[in-house]
Amino acid sequence: MGKSRVALTRGKTRYDTVLSALEYGVAGFDWQRCRFVLVKPNFVSTTNQAAATHVDAVRAVADFVRRASDVPIVIAEGAALRNTWEGFLNFGYLKLHEEYKNLTFLDLNDDETVTFRAYTRDFRPRPLEVASTVLESNCVVSVGPPKTHDTVIVTLSLKNIVMGTIVNRSAVRMPINRKRSALIKKLRSQAKKLPGMDMIRSIYVNSGVTQKIGRSHKVLMHQGYPAINLNLFAMAIQGLRPDISVIDGWEGMEGAGPTDGQVVPWRIAVVSSDFLAADSLTAWMMGYLVDEIGYLHYCSEAGLGQASMKEMDIAGNVTPEEARRRFEPHPAYRHQLKWRDPRAEALARELSRKEWHA
Repeated sequence: MGKSRVALTRGKTRYDTVLSALEYGVAGFDWQRCRFVLVKPNFVSTTNQAAATHVDAVRAVADFVRRASDVPIVIAEGAALRNTWEGFLNFGYLKLHEEYKNLTFLDLNDDETVTFRAYTRDFRPRPLEVASTVLESNCVVSVGPPKTHDTVIVTLSLKNIVMGTIVNRSAVRMPINRKRSALIKKLRSQAKKLPGMDMIRSIYVNSGVTQKIGRSHKVLMHQGYPAINLNLFAMAIQGLRPDISVIDGWEGMEGAGPTDGQVVPWRIAVVSSDFLAADSLTAWMMGYLVDEIGYLHYCSEAGLGQASMKEMDIAGNVTPEEARRRFEPHPAYRHQLKWRDPRAEALARELSRKEWHA
């Protein structure tokens, strides 16, 4: 495995910064070979723009693709907790249909599915349903902000693809209500005033208590810190990973991410066709090492990409050292570091040895 090219840029606007990173990172990419380009934003929230992918980052990707090809573009997401169309509506995505020919939208929570293998908190195999359209595309582009996380320390391009592709059928029929935003913002503000609420929520979600709630297979990923890191890796090695990673760091989130943290005006973008290189470099610039982050550690051990900066060809108009900015960790950060488990590590090695044909 040779060096992986990674673009790192800083610009005057979000759009220009992302577009410049694409030019440095994937110039010459053969878009004509794509069956269709699947662009995957992050709607962990459909009401809080700071926690979600900004439409201007997706617009930069669409413009970059359209310079080279008229290949179909599918904007596809499976929102975490609400109807995905609420996010498309609230964040201004529907305008893209007027701006670009041959561009459509898809709710991955409502897609046909295929079965992937994951694990319970006691490491027994468990089937999870993932949206088949993501696997049908040979040009999957992850677009999302860098954020600290309540379960796996940071969420970047790989986690965006995995969690958004696993289906939550219960979200499909949820009503779209644009008036929810003000109420949810008020409730969040009140909840933040409660001491230790972010810590309590993180520990609760990862306790396994929620595993039988609703029809969300996204929830079933959360089986405790060791299991969720193993599960993210298991999804990746079975073929659920981006072909191009676009990390829109114009703004990030620190503290109680991925939804309730503080906005970080970072003004950078990272792009690579090696998801592990993009995620590892960004994590380092946020102040975290790959070996702290269980799922990225497993991906590195399995050779799914380059995790060492020595094995990256970093191009752009700013250096990693200049861009580095420590992100305040989630309050449950120390708990999240307890992802190491001999059983999980043995399963990760077993998965690495198997040949997968997703």
